Amino acid sequence: VFVASGKKKTLTLSTDLQGRKRDETLPPGEYHFEVSAATADKELTTTAVADLVVRAKEAEGEEQEEEEKPVRITTSYPALRGPTDSEFEFSIDVHNETDEDDMFSLRADKPKGWEVAFKPSYENKYIGSFQIKSNLSQSIEVEVTPAPKAEAGDYSIKVYANSSKGEDEIELTVTLTGTHEIACKTLNGILSLTARKGKEANISMYVINEGSSEQREITFNSFKPENWEVTFEPETLDALAPGAMEQVEIQIKPAPEALVGDYSVAVSARGEDASDEIELRVTVKASTTWGWIGIAVIVAVVVGLGITFKRLGRR
Repeated sequence: VFVASGKKKTLTLSTDLQGRKRDETLPPGEYHFEVSAATADKELTTTAVADLVVRAKEAEGEEQEEEEKPVRITTSYPALRGPTDSEFEFSIDVHNETDEDDMFSLRADKPKGWEVAFKPSYENKYIGSFQIKSNLSQSIEVEVTPAPKAEAGDYSIKVYANSSKGEDEIELTVTLTGTHEIACKTLNGILSLTARKGKEANISMYVINEGSSEQREITFNSFKPENWEVTFEPETLDALAPGAMEQVEIQIKPAPEALVGDYSVAVSARGEDASDEIELRVTVKASTTWGWIGIAVIVAVVVGLGITFKRLGRR
Protein backbone atom coordinates (compact mmCIF):
# COMPACT_ATOMS: atom_id res chain seq x y z
CA VAL A 1 0.00 0.00 0.00
CA PHE A 2 1.30 3.50 -0.81
CA VAL A 3 1.37 6.18 1.90
CA ALA A 4 2.58 9.68 1.07
CA SER A 5 5.09 11.46 3.32
CA GLY A 6 3.44 12.95 6.39
CA LYS A 7 0.15 11.14 5.68
CA LYS A 8 -1.53 8.10 7.17
CA LYS A 9 -3.79 5.37 5.87
CA THR A 10 -6.19 3.20 7.86
CA LEU A 11 -6.35 -0.52 7.08
CA THR A 12 -8.80 -3.10 8.42
CA LEU A 13 -7.57 -6.54 9.42
CA SER A 14 -10.01 -9.44 9.11
CA THR A 15 -9.07 -12.84 10.50
CA ASP A 16 -10.72 -16.17 11.22
CA LEU A 17 -9.84 -19.50 12.72
CA GLN A 18 -8.50 -21.78 10.02
CA GLY A 19 -10.98 -24.52 9.14
CA ARG A 20 -13.88 -22.97 11.08
CA LYS A 21 -17.29 -23.53 9.52
CA ARG A 22 -19.58 -20.56 8.95
CA ASP A 23 -22.07 -21.52 11.68
CA GLU A 24 -19.39 -22.63 14.13
CA THR A 25 -18.42 -20.34 17.03
CA LEU A 26 -14.85 -19.57 18.03
CA PRO A 27 -13.52 -21.64 20.93
CA PRO A 28 -13.01 -19.63 24.13
CA GLY A 29 -9.42 -18.50 24.74
CA GLU A 30 -6.85 -15.79 24.17
CA TYR A 31 -5.66 -15.04 20.64
CA HIS A 32 -2.50 -13.04 19.98
CA PHE A 33 -1.93 -11.18 16.67
CA GLU A 34 1.09 -9.31 15.38
CA VAL A 35 0.90 -7.19 12.24
CA SER A 36 4.17 -5.93 10.75
CA ALA A 37 4.69 -3.26 8.10
CA ALA A 38 7.88 -2.28 6.28
CA THR A 39 9.01 -0.11 3.42
CA ALA A 40 10.18 -1.74 0.21
CA ASP A 41 13.84 -1.19 1.15
CA LYS A 42 13.25 -2.46 4.72
CA GLU A 43 14.67 0.80 6.10
CA LEU A 44 11.50 1.52 8.10
CA THR A 45 9.58 -1.17 9.97
CA THR A 46 6.88 -1.25 12.63
CA THR A 47 4.81 -3.87 14.40
CA ALA A 48 1.33 -3.61 15.96
CA VAL A 49 0.14 -6.10 18.56
CA ALA A 50 -3.47 -7.04 19.31
CA ASP A 51 -4.80 -9.50 21.87
CA LEU A 52 -8.30 -10.96 21.46
CA VAL A 53 -10.08 -12.66 24.34
CA VAL A 54 -13.02 -14.95 23.45
CA ARG A 55 -15.22 -15.90 26.39
CA ALA A 56 -17.79 -18.65 26.65
CA LYS A 57 -21.33 -17.45 26.11
CA GLU A 58 -23.42 -17.39 29.27
CA ALA A 59 -26.60 -19.42 29.24
CA GLU A 60 -28.58 -16.62 30.86
CA GLY A 61 -28.21 -13.54 32.98
CA GLU A 62 -27.36 -9.89 32.67
CA GLU A 63 -23.86 -10.47 31.25
CA GLN A 64 -25.25 -12.34 28.27
CA GLU A 65 -27.81 -9.61 27.66
CA GLU A 66 -25.07 -6.99 27.69
CA GLU A 67 -22.89 -8.95 25.27
CA GLU A 68 -25.76 -9.40 22.82
CA LYS A 69 -26.49 -5.67 22.46
CA PRO A 70 -25.95 -4.79 18.80
CA VAL A 71 -24.63 -1.31 19.68
CA ARG A 72 -22.47 -0.32 22.63
CA ILE A 73 -20.88 2.97 23.71
CA THR A 74 -17.97 2.95 26.14
CA THR A 75 -15.61 5.55 27.58
CA SER A 76 -12.75 5.59 30.05
CA TYR A 77 -13.43 9.11 31.34
CA PRO A 78 -17.16 9.94 31.62
CA ALA A 79 -16.66 13.05 33.81
CA LEU A 80 -14.55 16.17 33.23
CA ARG A 81 -14.06 19.32 35.32
CA GLY A 82 -12.94 22.85 34.45
CA PRO A 83 -13.76 26.57 34.11
CA THR A 84 -16.93 27.73 32.37
CA ASP A 85 -15.00 29.28 29.49
CA SER A 86 -13.22 25.99 28.67
CA GLU A 87 -14.00 23.47 25.93
CA PHE A 88 -14.36 19.87 27.13
CA GLU A 89 -13.38 16.89 24.96
CA PHE A 90 -14.56 13.38 25.76
CA SER A 91 -13.39 10.25 23.95
CA ILE A 92 -15.97 7.51 23.39
CA ASP A 93 -15.88 4.21 21.50
CA VAL A 94 -18.89 3.09 19.45
CA HIS A 95 -18.99 -0.69 19.00
CA ASN A 96 -20.74 -2.58 16.21
CA GLU A 97 -21.48 -5.92 17.90
CA THR A 98 -23.10 -7.49 14.83
CA ASP A 99 -21.75 -9.57 11.96
CA GLU A 100 -22.71 -6.94 9.39
CA ASP A 101 -21.30 -3.57 8.42
CA ASP A 102 -23.67 -0.75 9.37
CA MET A 103 -24.14 3.02 9.37
CA PHE A 104 -24.29 4.79 12.72
CA SER A 105 -25.63 8.23 13.61
CA LEU A 106 -24.91 10.32 16.69
CA ARG A 107 -26.97 12.83 18.63
CA ALA A 108 -26.86 14.41 22.08
CA ASP A 109 -29.23 15.72 24.72
CA LYS A 110 -27.57 18.80 26.21
CA PRO A 111 -28.37 21.77 28.48
CA LYS A 112 -29.86 24.87 26.86
CA GLY A 113 -27.26 27.07 25.16
CA TRP A 114 -24.58 24.36 25.12
CA GLU A 115 -22.90 23.04 21.96
CA VAL A 116 -21.94 19.41 21.24
CA ALA A 117 -19.99 18.27 18.17
CA PHE A 118 -18.59 14.90 17.04
CA LYS A 119 -15.47 14.05 15.06
CA PRO A 120 -13.40 10.87 14.53
CA SER A 121 -10.34 10.62 16.77
CA TYR A 122 -7.22 12.25 15.30
CA GLU A 123 -9.23 13.97 12.55
CA ASN A 124 -10.45 17.56 12.21
CA LYS A 125 -13.69 17.02 10.29
CA TYR A 126 -17.00 17.02 12.16
CA ILE A 127 -19.50 14.26 11.47
CA GLY A 128 -23.05 13.20 12.23
CA SER A 129 -22.91 9.66 10.85
CA PHE A 130 -20.28 7.09 9.94
CA GLN A 131 -19.84 3.44 9.03
CA ILE A 132 -18.45 0.72 11.28
CA LYS A 133 -17.53 -2.67 9.92
CA SER A 134 -18.82 -5.84 11.56
CA ASN A 135 -17.55 -6.58 15.08
CA LEU A 136 -15.34 -3.49 15.12
CA SER A 137 -15.47 -0.12 16.88
CA GLN A 138 -14.84 3.53 16.07
CA SER A 139 -13.32 6.10 18.45
CA ILE A 140 -15.17 9.41 18.49
CA GLU A 141 -14.21 12.74 20.09
CA VAL A 142 -17.15 14.55 21.70
CA GLU A 143 -16.51 18.29 21.96
CA VAL A 144 -18.68 20.06 24.54
CA THR A 145 -18.83 23.86 24.78
CA PRO A 146 -20.75 25.27 27.78
CA ALA A 147 -23.14 28.20 27.48
CA PRO A 148 -21.24 31.50 27.99
CA LYS A 149 -23.06 32.38 31.24
CA ALA A 150 -23.48 28.86 32.63
CA GLU A 151 -23.25 28.80 36.41
CA ALA A 152 -20.87 26.58 38.35
CA GLY A 153 -22.20 23.06 38.97
CA ASP A 154 -22.66 19.61 37.45
CA TYR A 155 -24.21 19.20 33.98
CA SER A 156 -25.26 16.00 32.22
CA ILE A 157 -24.92 15.32 28.48
CA LYS A 158 -26.42 12.14 27.02
CA VAL A 159 -24.92 10.84 23.78
CA TYR A 160 -26.86 8.38 21.61
CA ALA A 161 -25.55 6.10 18.84
CA ASN A 162 -28.12 4.59 16.44
CA SER A 163 -27.81 1.93 13.77
CA SER A 164 -30.32 -0.15 11.85
CA LYS A 165 -29.90 -2.89 14.48
CA GLY A 166 -30.30 -0.87 17.66
CA GLU A 167 -29.28 2.04 19.87
CA ASP A 168 -27.16 2.71 22.93
CA GLU A 169 -26.58 5.76 25.09
CA ILE A 170 -23.97 7.02 27.52
CA GLU A 171 -24.11 9.80 30.09
CA LEU A 172 -21.23 12.29 30.26
CA THR A 173 -20.81 14.77 33.09
CA VAL A 174 -19.21 18.22 33.00
CA THR A 175 -18.47 19.97 36.30
CA LEU A 176 -18.08 23.72 35.83
CA THR A 177 -15.99 25.58 38.37
CA GLY A 178 -17.06 29.02 37.03
CA THR A 179 -14.92 31.66 35.31
CA HIS A 180 -11.72 32.99 36.84
CA GLU A 181 -10.82 36.62 36.16
CA ILE A 182 -9.49 39.47 38.27
CA ALA A 183 -8.73 43.03 37.21
CA CYS A 184 -6.42 45.70 38.64
CA LYS A 185 -7.50 49.31 38.13
CA THR A 186 -6.76 52.80 39.47
CA LEU A 187 -9.07 55.74 40.13
CA ASN A 188 -10.14 57.25 36.80
CA GLY A 189 -7.63 54.99 35.05
CA ILE A 190 -4.68 57.23 36.00
CA LEU A 191 -1.45 55.21 35.79
CA SER A 192 1.11 57.92 36.62
CA LEU A 193 2.36 59.59 39.79
CA THR A 194 5.10 61.89 40.97
CA ALA A 195 7.74 60.99 43.56
CA ARG A 196 10.93 62.41 44.99
CA LYS A 197 14.04 60.31 45.42
CA GLY A 198 14.22 58.67 48.83
CA LYS A 199 10.61 59.69 49.62
CA GLU A 200 7.42 57.57 49.52
CA ALA A 201 4.62 58.26 47.05
CA ASN A 202 1.19 56.62 47.33
CA ILE A 203 -1.36 55.44 44.80
CA SER A 204 -4.56 53.41 45.28
CA MET A 205 -5.20 50.24 43.27
CA TYR A 206 -8.57 48.50 43.11
CA VAL A 207 -8.69 44.71 42.73
CA ILE A 208 -11.97 43.44 41.22
CA ASN A 209 -13.17 39.85 40.86
CA GLU A 210 -14.77 39.88 37.40
CA GLY A 211 -15.28 36.09 37.31
CA SER A 212 -18.11 33.92 38.61
CA SER A 213 -16.00 32.03 41.18
CA GLU A 214 -14.46 33.21 44.42
CA GLN A 215 -10.74 34.02 44.29
CA ARG A 216 -8.66 33.01 47.30
CA GLU A 217 -5.20 33.90 48.60
CA ILE A 218 -4.58 36.91 46.35
CA THR A 219 -0.98 38.12 46.58
CA PHE A 220 0.74 41.21 45.18
CA ASN A 221 4.10 41.58 43.45
CA SER A 222 6.07 44.33 41.76
CA PHE A 223 8.76 44.72 39.12
CA LYS A 224 10.74 47.87 39.94
CA PRO A 225 14.07 49.62 39.29
CA GLU A 226 17.07 48.56 41.38
CA ASN A 227 17.11 49.75 45.01
CA TRP A 228 13.52 50.99 44.85
CA GLU A 229 10.98 49.91 47.47
CA VAL A 230 7.35 48.96 46.73
CA THR A 231 4.97 47.87 49.50
CA PHE A 232 1.28 46.94 49.54
CA GLU A 233 -1.35 47.49 52.22
CA PRO A 234 -2.84 44.97 52.80
CA GLU A 235 -0.12 42.55 51.70
CA THR A 236 -2.63 39.82 50.75
CA LEU A 237 -6.37 39.27 50.33
CA ASP A 238 -7.74 36.05 51.85
CA ALA A 239 -10.78 35.90 49.56
CA LEU A 240 -12.63 37.99 46.99
CA ALA A 241 -16.21 37.11 46.12
CA PRO A 242 -17.55 37.36 42.51
CA GLY A 243 -18.18 41.01 41.68
CA ALA A 244 -16.44 42.25 44.84
CA MET A 245 -13.77 44.98 44.91
CA GLU A 246 -11.00 45.71 47.41
CA GLN A 247 -8.81 48.81 47.68
CA VAL A 248 -5.06 48.28 48.02
CA GLU A 249 -2.65 51.09 48.88
CA ILE A 250 0.71 51.03 47.07
CA GLN A 251 3.71 52.87 48.50
CA ILE A 252 6.54 53.51 46.04
CA LYS A 253 9.89 54.81 47.30
CA PRO A 254 12.53 55.69 44.69
CA ALA A 255 16.15 55.00 45.49
CA PRO A 256 17.99 57.93 47.17
CA GLU A 257 20.41 58.04 44.23
CA ALA A 258 17.66 57.98 41.57
CA LEU A 259 18.10 60.52 38.79
CA VAL A 260 15.37 62.93 37.77
CA GLY A 261 13.17 61.38 35.07
CA ASP A 262 10.42 58.86 34.28
CA TYR A 263 10.52 55.25 35.51
CA SER A 264 8.28 52.19 35.00
CA VAL A 265 6.95 50.14 37.93
CA ALA A 266 4.75 47.08 37.21
CA VAL A 267 2.44 45.80 39.95
CA SER A 268 0.38 42.61 39.76
CA ALA A 269 -2.28 40.71 41.67
CA ARG A 270 -2.38 36.92 41.49
CA GLY A 271 -5.13 34.65 42.80
CA GLU A 272 -5.60 30.88 42.61
CA ASP A 273 -6.67 30.78 38.98
CA ALA A 274 -6.33 34.34 37.63
CA SER A 275 -3.98 37.32 37.60
CA ASP A 276 -3.71 40.85 36.26
CA GLU A 277 -1.03 43.52 36.01
CA ILE A 278 -0.82 47.27 35.53
CA GLU A 279 2.22 49.39 34.66
CA LEU A 280 2.73 52.68 36.50
CA ARG A 281 4.84 55.60 35.27
CA VAL A 282 6.67 57.24 38.15
CA THR A 283 8.17 60.68 37.54
CA VAL A 284 11.06 61.41 39.90
CA LYS A 285 11.61 65.11 40.61
CA ALA A 286 14.42 66.88 42.37
CA SER A 287 14.16 67.45 46.13
CA THR A 288 12.45 70.74 47.19
CA THR A 289 15.42 71.46 49.49
CA TRP A 290 17.74 71.80 46.53
CA GLY A 291 15.12 73.97 44.85
CA TRP A 292 15.13 76.45 47.71
CA ILE A 293 18.92 76.39 47.78
CA GLY A 294 18.94 77.22 44.08
CA ILE A 295 16.54 80.09 44.61
CA ALA A 296 18.68 81.41 47.48
CA VAL A 297 21.78 81.29 45.29
CA ILE A 298 20.02 83.21 42.51
CA VAL A 299 18.75 85.84 44.98
CA ALA A 300 22.23 86.20 46.47
CA VAL A 301 23.73 86.67 43.03
CA VAL A 302 21.14 89.29 42.10
CA VAL A 303 21.63 91.16 45.40
CA GLY A 304 25.41 91.03 44.99
CA LEU A 305 25.22 92.43 41.48
CA GLY A 306 22.91 95.18 42.65
CA ILE A 307 25.30 96.27 45.42
CA THR A 308 28.21 96.17 43.00
CA PHE A 309 26.45 98.36 40.40
CA LYS A 310 25.36 100.81 43.13
CA ARG A 311 28.90 101.26 44.37
CA LEU A 312 30.24 101.72 40.85
CA GLY A 313 27.52 104.28 40.17
CA ARG A 314 28.67 106.49 43.05
CA ARG A 315 32.15 106.68 41.62
